[in-house]
Amino acid sequence: MTERELEGVQVGFIGCGAMAQALAGGLVEAGLAPDRLLASDPFPAARARIETALGIKAVEENAEVVARSDVVVIAVKPGLVASTLKDLDPAICERPLWISIAAGVSLGQLRQALPAAARVVRTMPNTPALVGAGATAYFPGPGLDETDLARVEAVLRAAGWCWRAPNEALLDAVTGLSGSGPAYVFLILEALADAGVTGFTVLPVLGGSGRSGRWSREGQVSRAGGMVALVCLIRPDRLDALLEAAFTVVERHIGVVSVTDTEVIRAERF
Repeated sequence: MTERELEGVQVGFIGCGAMAQALAGGLVEAGLAPDRLLASDPFPAARARIETALGIKAVEENAEVVARSDVVVIAVKPGLVASTLKDLDPAICERPLWISIAAGVSLGQLRQALPAAARVVRTMPNTPALVGAGATAYFPGPGLDETDLARVEAVLRAAGWCWRAPNEALLDAVTGLSGSGPAYVFLILEALADAGVTGFTVLPVLGGSGRSGRWSREGQVSRAGGMVALVCLIRPDRLDALLEAAFTVVERHIGVVSVTDTEVIRAERF
């Protein structure tokens, strides 16, 4: 991000969840002053977390964020997007550039909930954004100019890498691949742990966050969300049993009998 791309721009977040905090934190780290960021959330605890972590102001009313921002990031759960946007006064919704990070919410749905003249971008980030290593695909709706696109990329690059999809349909594929992909990795890490690989560490995979595979996988999966269905499809394949059998074979042929031996094998073979 350069100061030129977001010069004089106020960035607002509707929702103070983990992904909003990741993007806002990346912007602060990249040099955007905290007083040029504003967030909203109905829950006092969520507002307190982002204020404490980043030093930005958080308010209760979404309308205040929209009225005061040049760029508004929609960072609420997908099922809440339509009602959240329709509760806003259309008169304050035409001016800002809107960036949605809500999985599976199409441009058509976003535009239906906003005034016809609103400029909207649909994006699909993933959880590595929480440690600044995210991969986000985006597709812009009609009416955006080069300045708008530069601002979109400046915001998204604050938490990693971004890519402009040539068509919106590809964002559905991205949702299943890179958007949901970290959950598959966390599921494998969880299965590795369940298989009893003594001394196995997940730190390199999780970018030094120190979080366990189970913690991260559960953080990726929302109740009644698409990831629940995907994880349920993977579970019957007995990934944990497969890995346990694999390690049994390794032990039989290599003779892993202690933590030290396991650490040596991990270092030399993996």
